[in-house]
Amino acid sequence: MRKVLVIFAWSFFLLGSIVLLGFSELDYHQILIKDLRIDIDKSNGHSFITKSQIEDYLNDKGFQLKGDNVHLPNLKEIEKAIQKLPATKNVEVYAYNNGELNIKITQRNPIARVLLNNGYLSYYIDEDGTIMSLSDTYVARVPVFSGNIQYGDHYKSIKDLSIHDPSDESIDEIFQLANLINKDQFFKSQIVQVFVNKQGEYELIPRVGKQRIIFGNINEAKEKLIRLKEFYTNRNSISVKELNMYDTLNLKYSNQIVCSKR
Repeated sequence: MRKVLVIFAWSFFLLGSIVLLGFSELDYHQILIKDLRIDIDKSNGHSFITKSQIEDYLNDKGFQLKGDNVHLPNLKEIEKAIQKLPATKNVEVYAYNNGELNIKITQRNPIARVLLNNGYLSYYIDEDGTIMSLSDTYVARVPVFSGNIQYGDHYKSIKDLSIHDPSDESIDEIFQLANLINKDQFFKSQIVQVFVNKQGEYELIPRVGKQRIIFGNINEAKEKLIRLKEFYTNRNSISVKELNMYDTLNLKYSNQIVCSKR
C-alpha cells in the first residue's frame, strides 16, 4: 500500500510539473518585447558603434524587435548580423521574461592605421593583429603608418598571412611596432606617425619636437623604445628647447642615441 502511495505521489508531482511547464511556455510566448537595451563597451576609448546605428542596422536587416513576442526573433541570427560589423569584436543577445531584450557589444581596439597608395587605401590593425576597415562616422586616434608599405587589400588576420610573402612580413612588422607603442601610455601620446622609407626602415614622427626619429628595422624594437623614453623623460637629458635644435634622433646604433643638429 505504501509503495502504491509513493508511486501515486510521484505521478501527481510529474503531472503537475508538466502542467506548470506548459503554462510557463504559454506565458513566455505571450510576452512582448517592451524594451531594447543596447550596452556598448567603450572602455578602450573608441566610439565606432552607437546605439542608434545598431537599431537602424537591425531594422534594415528586417529585425522588427519592439512589440514582437520574445520568442519570435532568432537571437542567434541577431548576434550573427551584429558580428559582421567591422568594429564588433564580440556580441551577446539575450531576453528576460519581463520583455527586455539585451544586446551587449564589445568593440575592437585598433592600434594603428595603415595608409597605402597615397591614402587611396587605408585600414586599421587591431590589438589582436586583425585588419579592420575604416568607419564612416568615427576616426580612431592611433599612429598612422605610411610610406613604402607593400601590403594591400587582404582583410584577414595577420596570423593567417603567408610568411613567404615579403609584403605579409612587412605588415606583421608594423603590427609588432604598433603593439609596443600601444602598450606604453607615453608613446601612445607622443608618436603620431611612422614612415617606412625606401630601405624598409622606420622613422617615427613625434607629437612634441620637430625632429625625425630614425628607428631603423624592427630588430631590438623594445630596447630602442626604452632608450628613447629614457632620453625624453630623464631630467638630466636634453630640454624641450634644446630638443628642437636637433634634426634627427638616430636609434639604429646599439645602446646609444645619435643626435644630429639642424
